[in-house]
Amino acid sequence: MKRNDKVKGILNYNGISGDSLNYVTMVGATSTGKIFYTSGGTEYEAELGDLTPNPILVSIVITGATSVITGTTANYVATGTYTDSSTEVITTAVTWTRVNTLANSTIVTGTGELTAGTLTGSTILTATITNVASEVITANYNVSITY
Repeated sequence: MKRNDKVKGILNYNGISGDSLNYVTMVGATSTGKIFYTSGGTEYEAELGDLTPNPILVSIVITGATSVITGTTANYVATGTYTDSSTEVITTAVTWTRVNTLANSTIVTGTGELTAGTLTGSTILTATITNVASEVITANYNVSITY
C-alpha cells in the first residue's frame, strides 16, 4: 500500500471519499504531518497530528522463584519489551501454561501464580501473547519443585 492510499483511507474513514479525493500529499516530518486534499473543487488541509507508530511487543521475560517447595505457591511476573525499548509488566495479559506438567501443579492465567503439587521435579512455565502484528511472543522459565 502506498503512503497516499493510507492517507486516503484515513480521509474515507472521516467521511471524505469518492471522486473528491483528487490528490493527497503528505508534508512534514515522520512523526507529524499535514495533508492537503480537494473536495468539490475546493482545496482543504488537515493536521494529522502525531504519526509516530505505537511500539510493538517483541519479547517477554519471566521473573520469579526458580525453586518452589511442594504444597506452596509462587508468583511469576511477565515483562514485555517493545520496539522502542520500553518495558511493561504484562502478567495479566499473557496466557500462562506449563510445558511439561507435574501432578497437582497449576499455573493461573491472569495472575502468574504457580501452586506446586505434591510431586517433586521440574516444569517449564510459558507465557504467551499475540502482539498487534499478529506475531506470537513466547517466553519459557524453568522451575524446580522440591521438598
